[in-house]
Amino acid sequence: MAQAKHVGKIVLSQRNILAAESETGTDVRPDATYLITGGCGGLGLRVADWLVESGARHLVLTSRSVPSSAAADSIAALRARGAAVTVEPGDVSREEDVRRILAAIQASPHQLGGIVHAAGILDDGTLTEQRWERFASVMASKVRGSWLLHELTEKERLDFFVLFSSTASILGSPGQGNYAAANAFMDALAHSRRAKGQPALSVSWGPWGDLGMAARRSGRSQGRMAARGIDLIPPDEGMRVLRTLLQAAPAHVMVAPVRWTTLLQSLPGSVPPMLRAIVQEAARSASAQPRHDSPGYMRRALAEAPEAERDGLLASFVRAQVARVLGAKDPAAIAVSAPFDTLGFDSLMTVELKNVLTAALECDVPASALYDQGTVETLSSSLSARLRAGGTSTPLVSAAPRETDPQSAAALLSSLDQMSEDKIDALLSSMLAERGTPHE
Repeated sequence: MAQAKHVGKIVLSQRNILAAESETGTDVRPDATYLITGGCGGLGLRVADWLVESGARHLVLTSRSVPSSAAADSIAALRARGAAVTVEPGDVSREEDVRRILAAIQASPHQLGGIVHAAGILDDGTLTEQRWERFASVMASKVRGSWLLHELTEKERLDFFVLFSSTASILGSPGQGNYAAANAFMDALAHSRRAKGQPALSVSWGPWGDLGMAARRSGRSQGRMAARGIDLIPPDEGMRVLRTLLQAAPAHVMVAPVRWTTLLQSLPGSVPPMLRAIVQEAARSASAQPRHDSPGYMRRALAEAPEAERDGLLASFVRAQVARVLGAKDPAAIAVSAPFDTLGFDSLMTVELKNVLTAALECDVPASALYDQGTVETLSSSLSARLRAGGTSTPLVSAAPRETDPQSAAALLSSLDQMSEDKIDALLSSMLAERGTPHE
């Protein structure tokens, strides 16, 4: 190949590699004990059910709280099928708890055969709302927990060491900077273990249907994920995939039903290099690629429309995006003069709307422009002016009234007590930016 003496194209196949790796895959053994962290949650119990179905007869489930009545019923059903199920209270991020749980398993006649680390919590918020305490709480089970499990079982001959990660570590997720970082650590840990010849599999799961943390989130939150193009994983299908992955034994893989062209719309700016090949393939396989699958589609539509119609077209577009983010089926139900915060916008919705508008218009939309006094009407008007000026010279609508308006200034001052420090800082930054004053 290096000397160009070959005829035709060269194809590199990974089939032999996967075949070799599958030899290190595993079947569930009836004489081993399997540890599931977060084992009394919906996803942990589904994994327990799958393990028993696959032949496991000894399970240890960890839980930070007393199992709910529904969880207790599920555990009773597992025991009725012949499985010995032990529930160990404890926090996987506490070394003394992990040592105690592992010691109990080591003292039993059925030694530890595998670990599924499914514990985790969420504490969503934009980066401006985050504090280290909120990062620490999310990282405790993911980072500290996975490291303790790794460190305290390094000398064990495990069949598998499975870490339940998230697509957030690969694709990102609005408002989940702490969660993305925590899961990225587990992905790296899996690669590190495999480099040392130890079993490890990190699965970056998408949201599960009726299970896991995604199922406990509000319908609006689930709707936002679907709007991004990420659908729910059917539990039975997820378990089938897990079995396949344990046999193929990759170090890290993402599993999620993703509509790639839809996901592209939710990404601000250009397509990330990591996704370009996937997006191009999705575009080629689509029989009719919609216009809105490409960045800047609305900016091009405005340029092609008669000048007299552009403002109305842009206003309708902004209103439709606001309705989509809110989960409203009829954009006409959105009052164009209502401030965004009175419509029910939260910080995550603000980021989502900002990203959609930025991508579709190829025009920077500061999130501060959507706070408090921002409305569909004022945002559309300011975006129109900005686009006419080339997208850079005309500032977006201010998130706060100008100080030259005494009545508006008085209204602003009277509302300061009800604002968070982050919101006040965003308002101040916006006002200083209008005047070209640096904010330090």
